[in-house]
Amino acid sequence: MDIIKELLSEGRIYEEESLQAFELRYDGFGKELYSIIKAQLPEVFTHLKFYKAVALTGTHVGSLQDEDSYAIYSDDKIYFAITLDYYGVICVWNHLVVNYETGDWSETPYEDALNLIKDIFDTQVSPTK
Repeated sequence: MDIIKELLSEGRIYEEESLQAFELRYDGFGKELYSIIKAQLPEVFTHLKFYKAVALTGTHVGSLQDEDSYAIYSDDKIYFAITLDYYGVICVWNHLVVNYETGDWSETPYEDALNLIKDIFDTQVSPTK
């Protein structure tokens, strides 16, 4: 299974980027989330890969959203994605079971996102690869 196609839009082409490249590029909402995950959930952080959208495919309708950030967690049992929407939303999902959004309307968006990630591991709410 191609996890990028499974979790991210098939209508975009994504390029992997380092955390350092993300930190230099991204100044939108949620920009501290990956650093918080690194500090508070290091076992999750070690499995994260970071992506940016770089082009549209011919089948895509809509915008590139190259200002956003994407991360995918994948190990032998669990996989999920995180999107940092530049303009105010953090999404965590795996398209089959979990789909959660928090954002600038919440007083604790980072805590909300971390709690959902912890819940995924506590309940192993993820499809088998």
